[in-house]
Amino acid sequence: MLKGIYPMRSKLKLQLTNGYYLHFDQISRILQYALEQIERKVISRPEFISVLGISLKQFENLSSICVGLGITKPRTFVLTPFGKVIAEQDLFFDNIATLWLIHYIISSEPRWVVWNRLINQVFIENKEISTEIAQPYFQDLQGSFSEQAVTKKLPKEVLSVLGAYSEQRFSQLNLLEKISTGKYARTE
Repeated sequence: MLKGIYPMRSKLKLQLTNGYYLHFDQISRILQYALEQIERKVISRPEFISVLGISLKQFENLSSICVGLGITKPRTFVLTPFGKVIAEQDLFFDNIATLWLIHYIISSEPRWVVWNRLINQVFIENKEISTEIAQPYFQDLQGSFSEQAVTKKLPKEVLSVLGAYSEQRFSQLNLLEKISTGKYARTE
């Protein structure tokens, strides 16, 4: 694991994206503002929401994703050293090497349980992938999360990750393609 990206260990997080797509344009805006505030120790939620013109829910989703990507620190919303490099060198995630790095960071962290298991188990063991195919890989979570989280929120999170690799910026990594609604295929 890259030192300084995740300063502390915590429990598993089922919903990193909360079922939302990764909006790299919005993540770029967060990085840009955080870079402008580089000397600060904390940037408040209300400040980000006001400056960026986004809702609280949208900011919570984006900040969770930024933490998962290893580019901002939890609760303080300031840049990690890695996030500072990205903000200065590749603010719009145009460099495929940046995408590979953040793919590695997010998928190698067991705490982000859905992302980690999809990439490191489901993608490897299955040519075709869907929420139904992925579901058995999360059976052990039944006692750790509410029934509603496992039955309703987990499938949304799975689809969000699959969408990130098939229809959004991570599609440039060419790991997955969408073959029909809710069905994906691993690329060879």
